[in-house]
Amino acid sequence: MSMLLLKRKSILLLICLCTLLITGAGRQGRKWVTRAGGLIQYNRGNVEITAGTLTSSGAQSSTSVTATTGNVTATLGDVVASAGDVQAVLGDIVASSGDIVIPSGNIVAPDQIWSTKTITKTVSIVVAASVDDFQFDDSQINVNEQFIDLGALVPAYGELVSAQVRCIEAYASSGADPDDITSLDIGVSSGAGDVLATDTADDLNDIITTAAAGSPILAATAAAKNIWINLVPEDNFDTITAGRWAVIITYIDHGAAYTQAAP
Repeated sequence: MSMLLLKRKSILLLICLCTLLITGAGRQGRKWVTRAGGLIQYNRGNVEITAGTLTSSGAQSSTSVTATTGNVTATLGDVVASAGDVQAVLGDIVASSGDIVIPSGNIVAPDQIWSTKTITKTVSIVVAASVDDFQFDDSQINVNEQFIDLGALVPAYGELVSAQVRCIEAYASSGADPDDITSLDIGVSSGAGDVLATDTADDLNDIITTAAAGSPILAATAAAKNIWINLVPEDNFDTITAGRWAVIITYIDHGAAYTQAAP
């Protein structure tokens, strides 16, 4: 009898061990990872929240983070998609104090295409003190018009629908006309004012902006468009002691909409 009991116990123990191994292997195959604290870092599989919430005060990194009906919440950290997509089918993507950073992916909503975009570039005259994107040459002892290429701000197939130049630091110089500039405009080539025509914006918060009912300013073409800012001061550039502007443009990125829709 004792040998029979021993055999039965051995068989039961073997069954239990097999069950544990199978269950463990199954969970490993499904690639589930749970940590009570710290980071959730999983780069091989998916983090899937069917109806709950993924919450962290740090960062989570994963090949794919999918919240079907719950929320993806980063209270203090960041939600970062380096090359993929951040998708919330029914839930929310919430960053209370961090950033949602998507260097080369998309924010995707099932029925929406995000194509209206605004970009700002800042320009100054006093090069030595500048923290801006671009600077006019303040070493020139003349009042000849200077042109700055701000880059291909309107992408291929994009429609430029709004533009504004705003003075964010009042113009000043040590010359005979310390408070005024002669002209300021922006266009799609050097010296052109075909986006915003020649005007002056030399006092703090002065603006040159799109006329009412003036959209689109520039129709879409198959090539990207560069934006230029052009300035003529009343005093020589080397006498200018202050002056900063923000160039703000808004366009509809039909090229990105087409790519996202993938017709």
